[in-house]
Amino acid sequence: MGAKNLDMIVANDVTREGAAFDSDANEVTILVSKGAKKIDVPLMSKLAVAHLILDEVVKLRDKSQG
Repeated sequence: MGAKNLDMIVANDVTREGAAFDSDANEVTILVSKGAKKIDVPLMSKLAVAHLILDEVVKLRDKSQG
C-alpha cells in the first residue's frame, strides 16, 4: 500500500457464496495503512458494510487534519 500511497484498501472474495454479486450481503477485509490495521468484516448487509467503510474513511480524514 505504501508504494502506491494508498490509505485504505477494501477487499472481498467475489467467489464466496451468499456474498458479493447478486446478493444483498457482503463480507470484506479493510486494510488501513496508518497503523497497519486489518479489519475483518463478517457477512452482513451491503449497507452495513458501506457504513463501516465510511467510518474508517472518517477516522483517516480526522487523523490527517489533526
